Amino acid sequence: MRVLFCVDDFKGGAGNVIQLLSREFSKRGHHVAICCLGGNTPGRHNIGDIHVYRISRNSNILFRYITYVTEARKIIKKEKPDCVVSFLFGVSAFVNLAMVGMKTPLIVSERSDPNYLKPSGLLAVLTELAYKRAKNIVVLFDSFKDISNNKYRDKAVTIPNPVPKISCQPTDNHEYTDEVRFITIANDTPPKGLDLLVRAFAKVTKQHKNAVLRIYGKHSERLEKLVQDIGTQEHIQLMGYVLDVPKVLSWADVYVMPSRHEGFPNSLCEAMSVGKCCIATLCHDGIKDLVQDGMNGLIASKVSIDSLYEQITNIMLEPKQIKTLGEKAKLLSDKYEMERIVDLWEKLIVNNMRK
Repeated sequence: MRVLFCVDDFKGGAGNVIQLLSREFSKRGHHVAICCLGGNTPGRHNIGDIHVYRISRNSNILFRYITYVTEARKIIKKEKPDCVVSFLFGVSAFVNLAMVGMKTPLIVSERSDPNYLKPSGLLAVLTELAYKRAKNIVVLFDSFKDISNNKYRDKAVTIPNPVPKISCQPTDNHEYTDEVRFITIANDTPPKGLDLLVRAFAKVTKQHKNAVLRIYGKHSERLEKLVQDIGTQEHIQLMGYVLDVPKVLSWADVYVMPSRHEGFPNSLCEAMSVGKCCIATLCHDGIKDLVQDGMNGLIASKVSIDSLYEQITNIMLEPKQIKTLGEKAKLLSDKYEMERIVDLWEKLIVNNMRK
């Protein structure tokens, strides 16, 4: 079987999943290629000799879109895939145009809540055309199936992200009375809610001087200024972009996801899979599929400073929870194990080839 995966870049969650799926498909003997529309970030995962096509991002938006379509069409003709799988509506819109006149099946995969993140203008029209052509539209949670006011619910298939089993050992056996270590991994964009976390943590440290937070990811001057203005440099450290996630998780006691919006939160799931106690905002109902409040983690019931403050304080007052919740969090990687998720994708692609 020949499969072409399309995505914008390797730097985000969609790019990480594309790498993992491609690697596993290749291991199963399938011919796999990847097409990146506009991105040139190096991959985080070892994908062996899988060929990666990179279509450059023209500064002129009109030429950029024309280039995406024409170059993607050349790649599809060259690869002759049995199925094209396109991640993200901003990619699928152009991949669909590139496939005009072709009989190759197209599967579109949405990586976020379609009720929250919607295309607009011309991109909305092109995305609608991609939905109409697609054999299936893959979503990450059942609660995401309401696409275009349920217009495509019969095409919607839920396939969550795989949660790879990774290992990490604590860097030391520190006492919680000395230091409770919190961590988050996210680039500083409004949906990630890092400003909410900084403000909530500043409130926490007024009562709990042993609380420390490290924020990994690309951060903005705005975030730096916020940390400085509220005087939390002693407790909040901005660490920058990271590739070795297990290494930074090994330092932490608690992982916090303060997002206003998420798709399938890969970093949260990786933290849970290595046994980290986690706190997550209830930014959509799918979060409850991952975190059962008080069982394998804690849920901040509202996307707010106060709700995050409440759950972080909960941990500070009862640090014994860190180990008990973390041990149960490890079971998440069994529920979303790689083999099971790849099986679902393989079955879907094969079924579409037969239609």
